[in-house]
Amino acid sequence: MMGDYDLGVPSIVPYNMGYKLNWEDGVEIIVDKIITKTDFTVWGFITVKDSHQLDSHLLGPIRNNITSTWNSIIKELESNASGRNWADRFKQVTFFVMQEHERGEPIVKLNEMSAPETPTERITGIAYEGMPTLIFGDGGMGKSTLAIALLTMVQAGKPLGESFQVVQGNVLVLDYEASAEEAWRRNNAVVAGMNLDRDAMIHYRFCTSPLATEVEHLKAEIRAKNIDVVLVDSAGPACGGEPENAQACLQYFNALRSLGSTEKPITTITLAHITKGTGGKSGPFGSVYWTNMPRNTFELKKAQKRGENYIDLALHHRKTNTATLQDPVGLRMTWGDGISISAFKVADHAVLSEDLRVGERVFTVLSKEKTGMTIKEIAEYLNITQIDKMTAEMRQDDRFQVDDEGYWSVSDKMRF
Repeated sequence: MMGDYDLGVPSIVPYNMGYKLNWEDGVEIIVDKIITKTDFTVWGFITVKDSHQLDSHLLGPIRNNITSTWNSIIKELESNASGRNWADRFKQVTFFVMQEHERGEPIVKLNEMSAPETPTERITGIAYEGMPTLIFGDGGMGKSTLAIALLTMVQAGKPLGESFQVVQGNVLVLDYEASAEEAWRRNNAVVAGMNLDRDAMIHYRFCTSPLATEVEHLKAEIRAKNIDVVLVDSAGPACGGEPENAQACLQYFNALRSLGSTEKPITTITLAHITKGTGGKSGPFGSVYWTNMPRNTFELKKAQKRGENYIDLALHHRKTNTATLQDPVGLRMTWGDGISISAFKVADHAVLSEDLRVGERVFTVLSKEKTGMTIKEIAEYLNITQIDKMTAEMRQDDRFQVDDEGYWSVSDKMRF
C-alpha cells in the first residue's frame, strides 16, 4: 500500500462499539457504532484526527459504509490536510476493521478446555448465568411487576428464604411497553416493601427501536455499567417485526446473545404474551422459535380474589435445555407499605396447582377440610370439568375416603 509515502501497519484496538486505528505518523481514525445491515453492508461512524495539524480534529463523527468507497471522506480530508495518503490509509481501515469485525469467537477443541462449572442459578429455578429465559402469560397477569420485583432482589442480593436464592448482580431493564416513571414506582415499591437499601434500585432504559439495531450501543453500556442481568419487556416490540416471523425472532435472539461474551456472560429474561395452541396447549405468541431458542421457558398463571391486597402467581416450567423440568414456582406479591414478595409451594395452592395430578390437587384441598366435601364441591373449587374421571381416580387412591352421605375426606390413616 504505497501512496505519498509508506504508511506502515497501524495498530488496531477495540474502542467503544468499534475500533481505533493509530499510525506512527500521528494519524488516528476511529470507526465506532459498527452495525451490519440486512443487506450485509457494514456501517460505522468515522472520526479522523491528526496530531500534526494545528487543529487535530479533522472530521467526524460521520456515518459511512465501511464496505463501500471512501471518496467523499477522502476528498474532504485532502482539502484540509493534504499529503497524508488518505486513499491508501482508508484501504487499510476497510481491511483491518472488517478483519476484526468478522473474526468472531475462535474455534476451540472441547477436550483442550478446562472442565466448565455448572451454570450458576442467578435466580433459583428460573434464570441461569449467561442463558436466556422467557416468561409468557396473558396480559394483566403481572409479568412486568413480578419481573422487576425478582430482579430488584437480584440487584440487592437478597434471597426469598432458604429455598429461593439469588446471586447478586447489576440489573438493566430494556422497556418497550411502559415508562421510566412506572418502572421507578414498581422498583421503589419493592425496595420499600422488602426493606431494602436504595442501592437495590435497578438500571433502566426506555426503548423504541428493535434490539438488533441498538445492540452495539447496548454492549458498550452493559460493559460500562457492569451489567449482569438484562430484562426485555417485551418480546413483540423488541424483535422489530412480526413475532410470527421466524427471521425477526431469530434476529432478536442473535442480538440478545451478542450482548454478552464468553468472558462476560449476560443472563437475560424476556417477557412475552401468550397464544393458544392446538390441543389446549399455550405458548409464547408468534414463531415456534420463541419456544425453541430460550434455554428455559415458563408460563405465568395467577390467582387473585377481588378486594384482596395480594396476588398469587405460579411460574410453570414448560421447557428446558439445562436440566429437568422443575416443579412450579409459587410467588405471592402483597401490596401494603410498598410491594413485598414471598415464595410458597404451588402444590399447596388449590387453584394454581392445576398442572399437578388431580389426586395431588384434591389431597391439598381435603387435607385442609374438617367436614369433608362432595364431588361437586371439589370439582367446582378446583375448576375441574371431567368429574367422572376425577371421581374414578379418587376411588383408586387410598389417601381418600367417602362416607355414606357422599362427603369425601382424607383417609384416617393419612391424618396420623
